[in-house]
Order: sequence, then structure tokens, then C-alpha cells
Amino acid sequence: MNILLAGGSGNVGRNLIPILEAKGHRVWVLTRNPKNARDLIWNPAQKFISDSLQTPIDVIINLNGFSVSNRWTVENKKRMYTSRVDANDTLLAWAQKQTQPPHTWINASAIGIYPSLSTLQDEQSGFGSGFLADLCKQWEAFQQDIDSRTRMVILRIGIVLDRHSGALPTLKIPTGWGVGSAIGDGEQYMSWIDMEDLCRMIDFSIDHPIQGIYNAVSPEPVSNATFSKTLAQVMGRPFWAPKVPAFVVKTLMGEMASMVLNSHRISAQKIMTAGFQFNFPTLTSSLKHQLNK
Repeated sequence: MNILLAGGSGNVGRNLIPILEAKGHRVWVLTRNPKNARDLIWNPAQKFISDSLQTPIDVIINLNGFSVSNRWTVENKKRMYTSRVDANDTLLAWAQKQTQPPHTWINASAIGIYPSLSTLQDEQSGFGSGFLADLCKQWEAFQQDIDSRTRMVILRIGIVLDRHSGALPTLKIPTGWGVGSAIGDGEQYMSWIDMEDLCRMIDFSIDHPIQGIYNAVSPEPVSNATFSKTLAQVMGRPFWAPKVPAFVVKTLMGEMASMVLNSHRISAQKIMTAGFQFNFPTLTSSLKHQLNK
């Protein structure tokens, strides 16, 4: 198939492209800084996509988004919004101009759309409040304008565990020093997914006739305390340090503290019922995979 990928230079995109190409798909990557023949220039802020692509596209995959792990300054919040909403709008306008619309569109979203709860939540659960939830709601709003001939899949992604990027390299540092600890009361839930499983889930979404919203999380959400203790065990490090009080986290991180203090216990049942099988369903299996243990 011919695939148009936005966000191909990001952490997930870089892992996904080899999987798609190994299956014989041809991938074009939208980027502001083209470096090879498969790269196409675009600028979501200006609603621009190069018209050099003449091949009909079968699948759009949109992973574009300025990381919410950056500090939540006014300017960065604006970038988080525009990199998602403007990207969707730009792709939508491009797709609407095509003679034959793509038959499949896979779009990223995030579990931050859900409220902070300790109870298990699924795709039918309500929306949360605050910056992340509002961002995700606006991120997903474009789907109402998608051509009816296009199969739409939105993946609400949890914490992605990857040895090279995201949360895991940062979490490894204090644990490696032997001072890993839980944050806040440690009871808040973390819903995560192994990078390999996330890329396989995107590939699964291409090959299988699923449609609608699916949580891209493992079937084993764990408390922050369990996550921290398991990471220490896998790394062979002690786990004794006292919990980091919530007020300290809020003082250091401000509004951004909600990312580590909110509780998201999210169900993976819907995607499993559709037939997806995780290679790394447990936290221990994923950490051992990513840390080569």
C-alpha cells in the first residue's frame, strides 16, 4: 500500500517505518526538513503540503505532535495545540482534494483525554478536565469531517516504553543511582505500552477492518509505586527511597505535575477483542525487552 506518514521523524515514526517497509508498503514522510527521496515538505502552521506527490494514497497515519513532556510554557502549549490540530486540518484539506480519498486514516490521540480515576476506564468513558484532556478533545474533533469512504481509527496512546526515548530513559536515572521512588502517594495508575507493541498495533489497524476509537495501552496498568519497584527489580537496583511528596512535584513542575500525579487505569480489552495480541503484555516483560535484561 501507499502510506502517507506525518510525524515520521518522531520516536514512534522512526520505529514504525521499518516495520511498514518490511511488509512491502511504500511510505512517504511529511517533514519540514526533507532528507531523502521519500520525504515530502509540509508546514501544518501554514496548512501546506507539497504537491509533488502524484501517487494515490491508501493510508494516512498521523502521529504528529510536539511532545507534552516539554515544559508547559505559554509558547509550548501553543505548539502542542498547533502541532496536533493544525496537522489534522492540513491533512484533512489535502485528503478532501484527492480524487480518491484514502481508504484508511489512523490518528494518534492520548489517554490524557480521560478523567483522573483509579477505576478501570474504557473507550466509552467520559472526558477529563484540564489542559491535556482539552488538548486531546480538540485533537480528535476533526474526525467528524472525514470522508465517509475513509475508515477512521483513533489510537489513544498511553505511556510508551522505549529504551531510547520518552519517559523510560528519564525514569532510569534515579533508579540506576539506587534512589528510585514512587511519586505522590504512589497509588495513581500508569497505563503504558511497549514501543514494539504500539507499532504493531498501528500495523494491525492497517490490515484489519477495525474502526473508531481504541486504547493503545497494555492489558496491565499498574500503580506508580508498582511501576517504580518493578523498574528497580528489572535493573537490579535497590528500592528504598521515600516517596516524593505531591507538593514537591507540583512546586517543581507546576501545572505539568498532572502528568505524573493523575491516575489513568485504562482498558485494552477492545483492541484485544478485535484480535490484537501483545508481545509484551506485562510490565516486567516490556522492561526486560527494552532494557535488554
